[in-house]
Amino acid sequence: MSEKENTDKKSSIRQKFVRIGKVTGLIAGFYLIVFITLTIFIRFYTHHNQSISVPDFKSLTLNRATQIANHENLQLRIIDSTFIDYMPRGCIVDQNPRPGTHVKRNRTIFLTTNAFSRAKVEMPRLVGLSYRQGKATLEMQGLHVGQLIYQPDFAKNNILKQMYNGAPINAGTMIEAGSRIDLVLGDGYENNYTIPLPNLTGMTYFEAANELNNAYLNVGNVTIIDAFSPADTINAKVYKQAPAYTGKESRAPIGARIDIWLTPEKSNNIEAINLND
Repeated sequence: MSEKENTDKKSSIRQKFVRIGKVTGLIAGFYLIVFITLTIFIRFYTHHNQSISVPDFKSLTLNRATQIANHENLQLRIIDSTFIDYMPRGCIVDQNPRPGTHVKRNRTIFLTTNAFSRAKVEMPRLVGLSYRQGKATLEMQGLHVGQLIYQPDFAKNNILKQMYNGAPINAGTMIEAGSRIDLVLGDGYENNYTIPLPNLTGMTYFEAANELNNAYLNVGNVTIIDAFSPADTINAKVYKQAPAYTGKESRAPIGARIDIWLTPEKSNNIEAINLND
């Protein structure tokens, strides 16, 4: 082999190694880019799906709640309104999910606000319906169950009369949204009939009232201890009830009035707001 041929062969080998090196470098660079991209994506995906604790929006204005929601990457949507005389107009009175619930970012929080004024709604016809049907119908119209009044009749828990402010109210009458409608129900001729008494401890007023209504019972006297602000009133929880809940054997006569005491936190302060005055 001549010197020239030997030189050409060495040059060809060097070129092959250079090409191999370039290909190897390109492959290594490609995998490096893929690795970096996957790392960034995984970090973003993990952060994107990180759960957060839902803030307490109750008693806040919508503007303030929106600021907090934006900071926490949450969405807000008003789905209902009510009218509570002792609460500031436009403030948030209820939310779902509840405060402290862990959710993913961008979750929508559904709000109920206190209306600036009461809208008028049409009173539905409830007579002849079961209590469950009547309660659902009222709620669909933006109305609430008031007192349950039992009278002798064979149709147990069927609605015999619908009352507003102590007088019968006809279907089609326009009344303020959020009004409470008293219902006269049949007792099935069971004068001494009793039902399980629910344990209301730890519930808000609205939760306790709904629980009692579902159990065919009435809210009696309501006393809130140490309610110094609207937030205190909304967030107050039941710590005492009468008749007292003593266990699963606790029972009460159907339609009985259950008195409740609420407080924002455990307190020995004797000053109180009585909502029945």
